Amino acid sequence: MTEIRIAEAAGEDDLRAVRGLLLDYGRAMDFAICFTGYEREVAALPGLWMLAWQDGEPVGVVGLSAPAEAGGDCEMRRLYVRDDWRGTGLGRRLCEAALDEARRRGYTGMHLETLPSMAAALGLYRSLGFEPVPPGPAGASDGIIHLTKRL
Repeated sequence: MTEIRIAEAAGEDDLRAVRGLLLDYGRAMDFAICFTGYEREVAALPGLWMLAWQDGEPVGVVGLSAPAEAGGDCEMRRLYVRDDWRGTGLGRRLCEAALDEARRRGYTGMHLETLPSMAAALGLYRSLGFEPVPPGPAGASDGIIHLTKRL
């Protein structure tokens, strides 16, 4: 087995891999409809995406959505690791790659949303220093946990 490579998605092949992983994510979680505009998001792929590859196969993804200007806050989105890679530390590596990229780009904070049913992800986020915050006025939604971290 070769080592995992994590890099920013670049080019149409990478974007196709991101779309495929995000569609897997939606099917696996069976909640794509609860995220407003999820299918539109997958089609458009706004933001930056970090892809994890092993032996030429995409095995994980995480998104970074941020305003054009640095110095503000950004958002980590759609962390997903294929089933056979869960429990290997790949989710942590993807989160760390997103955090490193956000710092490199000059952002001062990162936000994310998760669900109570995603206990492993919630534990990972907390271990990385994310703390719960109340939802913003536009983001209030029952059952969604909002987390933030200063960078």
